[in-house]
Amino acid sequence: GTNIAGDIFQEICVDFPRLMELDLTRCKQLTDTGIVAILNKIGKPLKSLYLAKTLITGENFDQVNLESPALEKLCLSHCKNLTIAGVTLVLEKFGPTLETFSMYKTPIRAEV
Repeated sequence: GTNIAGDIFQEICVDFPRLMELDLTRCKQLTDTGIVAILNKIGKPLKSLYLAKTLITGENFDQVNLESPALEKLCLSHCKNLTIAGVTLVLEKFGPTLETFSMYKTPIRAEV
């Protein structure tokens, strides 16, 4: 895990033209806004995204600006703040291309 927040990571995420996999597991400071900013900054479709044990809700994923998402693997295991609305947005954005989708030990929360 790391204490790097999305806004800090966004600054160092300048140009990774060959990046295909991003693992942010246990990034406890990562917010929904932060992950959206990171994905938009990368600006190209990833094949794998690991967000296990983060505190994201998923509710900002409609703001990911990828013209043609190509995500094949998505891990949202142990994401205790994930909501029904968040999962819906994530699946609307990435569902058509997913081959592996993990939500092991993720309790889906109703909106508060």
